[in-house]
Amino acid sequence: MIFALAISRGGGGGRFRFGDNLGLKLLSLTLAVLGWLLAHGEQTYQDSFVVPVDYLQPASLVLLNDTALPERVVIQVSGSQAALKALRSQLREGAVEYLVDLEGVEPGRTVHSFRLPPLGMSSLVTMQTVSPAEVEFHFDALASRTLPVQLRVRGDLPSGYLESERTLEPSFVTLMGARSELVDLHAIPTVPLRLSDRRQSVDQVLPLDLSGMHMHPDSATSVQVKLKISEVTGDHRVADVPVVFGDGERFKMEPSSCEVSLFGPLPVLAQLGSGSIRGEVVGQFDGERVGRLDAADLSWNPLHSDDGKPGVLIKVSHPRAGEVVIKDVVPRLFKVTLVDAAPPEEQPEDAQ
Repeated sequence: MIFALAISRGGGGGRFRFGDNLGLKLLSLTLAVLGWLLAHGEQTYQDSFVVPVDYLQPASLVLLNDTALPERVVIQVSGSQAALKALRSQLREGAVEYLVDLEGVEPGRTVHSFRLPPLGMSSLVTMQTVSPAEVEFHFDALASRTLPVQLRVRGDLPSGYLESERTLEPSFVTLMGARSELVDLHAIPTVPLRLSDRRQSVDQVLPLDLSGMHMHPDSATSVQVKLKISEVTGDHRVADVPVVFGDGERFKMEPSSCEVSLFGPLPVLAQLGSGSIRGEVVGQFDGERVGRLDAADLSWNPLHSDDGKPGVLIKVSHPRAGEVVIKDVVPRLFKVTLVDAAPPEEQPEDAQ
């Protein structure tokens, strides 16, 4: 900063007066301030900025990189305060970016450097560093193959269930991807379908197992899987089934339990035990008709007792009891004894 002072001297000596040469003083002060502002404006600053990256991918190649390509790079630049402010404004408006043009590359490996300034950056700004400094690309030729689909399953269906029908839609798919990965494939599996907890038919979209493969966005990725799961029918025997009598105080049953043979859906039969099955004596019955009751004519229909003939009716307690068939009961005959019946009087031998 320059200060100019005007000193006037009198005839017999010099004496300083502030008002002398006032215009020159003001001009000197103005020039000093302008010089300071100019020097301050040209001072160099540093700052970091995040620059987006846009890639132009080749249509006939497939990228094999196992890690994602950087979507942004960080640059450190230097310049005047005004230039850095202008760069920040350009980035907000999307006017500065890295454009990586890969449309002309060949299969194999290629490296692109970010060390040059991005597109749109002013020459008033100097780039010092960039991170990452470069990125490597690995490309393979794009290929297409049509392959059969294989349903992969894990585990077995629960006991009492079977798969009666299977459909894959479509059963063949067209895969588009890296030639080196498709050349040796003979079929494409689905991701595993767990069967161990399946009790209902399946109708769902299941992804293809493309793990470790590099596919084109237009490639098939899933199929519709339909499995018809049905219950297995079969036989089941339940022992120690109680046989009850409504008038247990007057009559006694022998035996008081039986073994019942059932037929029906195995998942239902597996839930049945002696606690959910019982035999009941039905029909009109009195002391004069005590004897051996024939239980061979077993019926699920309670109308068995409409004619008044006593019999044994097997009852199953289950929400799906109507699907269970009673095949046999052992024993088929039950002895009923009148508890309060007096023994017959004996006749004298000489009275015969």
